Parts: sequence; C-alpha cells; structure tokens
Amino acid sequence: ELANLLLVPGAQLLILRPQLLQLPVQLLRLVVQLVELANLLLVPGAQLLILRPQLLQLPVQLLRLNVELVERSCLHLLICITDFLKLALPVEKLAAEFCRLFFDLS
Repeated sequence: ELANLLLVPGAQLLILRPQLLQLPVQLLRLVVQLVELANLLLVPGAQLLILRPQLLQLPVQLLRLNVELVERSCLHLLICITDFLKLALPVEKLAAEFCRLFFDLS
C-alpha cells in the first residue's frame, strides 16, 4: 500500500525486496524517485522494474548505463539493477564489470 502511494504516475509495478521494507520512509521515497528516473529512461512499453537496496548508492551515470544496456539488449519488459557495488570497485571498473557480466548472462 505504501509503495502504491509513492509510485509515480504511469508506473505499473514496483517490487520491493525485504531489505527495502526495512528502510526509513525518506529512503523509500528516494528509491521511488530513482524508479521515476529509470522509467523516464526506459524504452516504451517497459512495465517492470526490480530494485535492489544497493541502488540507493548508485551514481546516476551508472544507473543510466544500466538502462542503456538494457535498452540496447531489447529487454523491453524487465530491467534488473544488480548489486555490483558489493564488489567495491571504482566506478570505471564497476561499469566494465557490469558490461562483462551483463552480456555474459544475456
């Protein structure tokens, strides 16, 4: 119910991980703002966005990179932003690692 109240206009589905349910409301609102940003970048017709808690720490540039990679791979129904920040790499290496793993998994 809280998630539905916070959803941006046009958003159709928000899946909250258990870890997200433990976040303060202010942080949850930040998550929703990031959903809105991602929705603005998603291809038309995208309907599902899965967020992980690490997204709260994700630089906007890397979020945009994730979305661009998903668009480029024609995954129109699902964008999955994974927890690569656990790798504790510099942003440049993080982006390279994301690319490597993303395309290996697709």
